Amino acid sequence: MSKPTILPTKSVGLQPTTPKSPKPPFYSTNHQTSSGEGETYSAYPKSADSPIDNPIETESTPSSVLSSLNLLTFNIEGFNSNKLYLETLSKRSDILLLQEHWLHSYEKHKLDEFLQDFICYTKCFDDNSLSDAYERRRGHAGVAICIHKKFEKFVELLPDGGNRIIGIKFNTTQPFIFLSTYLPCRGNANSIDNYQEILDELSEIYIKYSNVFRIVIGGDMNAIYL
Repeated sequence: MSKPTILPTKSVGLQPTTPKSPKPPFYSTNHQTSSGEGETYSAYPKSADSPIDNPIETESTPSSVLSSLNLLTFNIEGFNSNKLYLETLSKRSDILLLQEHWLHSYEKHKLDEFLQDFICYTKCFDDNSLSDAYERRRGHAGVAICIHKKFEKFVELLPDGGNRIIGIKFNTTQPFIFLSTYLPCRGNANSIDNYQEILDELSEIYIKYSNVFRIVIGGDMNAIYL
């Protein structure tokens, strides 16, 4: 089982917006925060085609809640066998980017039931396949993003990517996109082609959203093919 990777975030753009303030263009300014010098950003849609046409307002949320986020990306190598360790990691995380949970599509509810303080968005290797329950293969692959319920109103599931990429929008003043991805490993004659296909999906998502969102990618890249 691989070691989890913690991705700390700066207190950048997570402050709530000021009520009734005008919507400025995208820009950055230096200012002092409780943790030292940082940056704050404002970003608003410039046209009807923007990926974030209706950013969620944050006036009602205390700034202390949005001042920072603790992210952790982790190849769990099987939820059923390593869920107790996952519980330990969840106690110091706001967002969990998971790979290789090995759950079937009909087992997605297990993550929500186990991590009761989190909302879990899950993709499985068999999401788009139909098979008899007695013929199902052992679970493999699979990705998920679990976010603490205190951030629920800021989150929107992305429609993009196949069953090896899952993403969410985090709609605050400076909007973010978080992606969890599990790229193919060596296994058959088509492995390199499959790997390139997932890289192409990541590239398409980046091109689609990078003009408006800051994008954070976590996952198991199996970088032997890079």
